[in-house]
Amino acid sequence: MDYQKLFSVIPKEPRRWTQCDVECWLEFIGLQDLSNVFQRNAIDGACLEVLNDDDLNELGINSNVKKKKILQWIQNGFIEYKQFVRNNIGQSEWSIASKQIINKENLDYTPIQRLNDFKPKKEDNFQDYHKVELVESMKVVDAPQILRQPKQNLEATKIPSYPNSIKQMESINTIEIICIGDNQKISVTEKGLSIGRNPENTLILSEDYVSRNHCVIEFDQKTKNYYLKDTGSTSGTFVLLMQPSLMRIGLILHMGSMQYKIEQMNCNNQQCDVVLRVVEGLQKNQKFQFQLVKNQNCLKFGRQLEQFKMDTHLSGIHSQFSYTDDGLILEDMGSRNGVWVRLSEQGQCSERVKLTQDRQFRLGYEKIYLCNINNIK
Repeated sequence: MDYQKLFSVIPKEPRRWTQCDVECWLEFIGLQDLSNVFQRNAIDGACLEVLNDDDLNELGINSNVKKKKILQWIQNGFIEYKQFVRNNIGQSEWSIASKQIINKENLDYTPIQRLNDFKPKKEDNFQDYHKVELVESMKVVDAPQILRQPKQNLEATKIPSYPNSIKQMESINTIEIICIGDNQKISVTEKGLSIGRNPENTLILSEDYVSRNHCVIEFDQKTKNYYLKDTGSTSGTFVLLMQPSLMRIGLILHMGSMQYKIEQMNCNNQQCDVVLRVVEGLQKNQKFQFQLVKNQNCLKFGRQLEQFKMDTHLSGIHSQFSYTDDGLILEDMGSRNGVWVRLSEQGQCSERVKLTQDRQFRLGYEKIYLCNINNIK
């Protein structure tokens, strides 16, 4: 079992694997033909670790050779790989051995390769999307229309609409958060909720990537809204980008297997020069730069760019950066794993983020919660 090669693809313990990680693992062991079976049954790392022979039969895996290969990994390989991971990473789950990090002297700016279809035709217009307030201090924006693509791309990257729940929030002072995975439901009253490993928290979690005092949900008596705030966690608190949003210097974006910090934004009336730096992931400290002309072009960020083609967690066209009259805009292009915004850097308290209907937030690497505001009594 080539653990070093697997580590370059999935640098974390099996029990923390997402469904996408399991798919990569199946490809790694030569059983990619079982990907659809595992996806249909929502098998992530925690579930994979406890599968037995009967479970594999129930999944419809009849080949004895395939079952033996999977069980060998579950019974022996995962235990050995878990130890291998711990021996090769530091305190951060996403920090890898120094020999795999790009040498500092080679950390030059790397211009991101442009796609041929960036420039829109003159007849392209802009349309309004639902407005989104990401962080309280951010400006609400009207995002540009996705620049014209072949018909199949437009269908594949259609972004769903999310209802505006402000009216419900004005009269409802209780919300519910649902843990995606185990379907645990937690009611949050006006007293708020604190989350972490510390036994003094309202919601106590045992996962080691959750900080002792990770984050809090607070109710604002003036606005009658609930807000999420990171209280200085190590692994971070993230919110899923649901609508096109205005970016600013310092924001950290989790796309694919890496986290990117917006390090520079030099914008004027004509163009905006942007520098992203990888703060977590295989290309840690590498910087990428690109230039956008106001209302004329965009950057399609994803695996089809040469710099990111090895990141299997990225979609082909994962997200889109554009520069409009409002500023630098980022929107998810219907990606498989989403665009996540980290609320603050490690050990720092964040600004508060309003919790709206269907908003998803994540603790560390995999603990995801869905906000349910409608129909709460």
